[in-house]
Amino acid sequence: MVTNDHLALRYDPEVLKEELTRDILMVTFKKTNGELRTMRCTKNYLVIPKESHPNMGKGNSNYKYTPNPEVCPVFDLDAQGWRSFRFDAVEKVNFLEEGPGTRPPVQTTVEWLTDEL
Repeated sequence: MVTNDHLALRYDPEVLKEELTRDILMVTFKKTNGELRTMRCTKNYLVIPKESHPNMGKGNSNYKYTPNPEVCPVFDLDAQGWRSFRFDAVEKVNFLEEGPGTRPPVQTTVEWLTDEL
């Protein structure tokens, strides 16, 4: 789970990518020009408008996607478009809200007792 301890995330991009796939985060990072930018973003396709889902080259035989392991593409919910940041430029990460459909439903005590019987 992403916490406000952003220093730990600086050294583990996999945790940040996993959280972005599930939830909505506020990420503050330093742009290449030195300016700080704060972005409300996600990689959860249930939150991203369908028309903005990447087609990953469908219908374009010349399309070649080579991910850069140092860069994180995300959907900026305020700008309604895809943006990216470098993992080593992240200054701060805050959890904003849980994305829909990303976690199993919480099991109630009654369900747990029924499972145990």
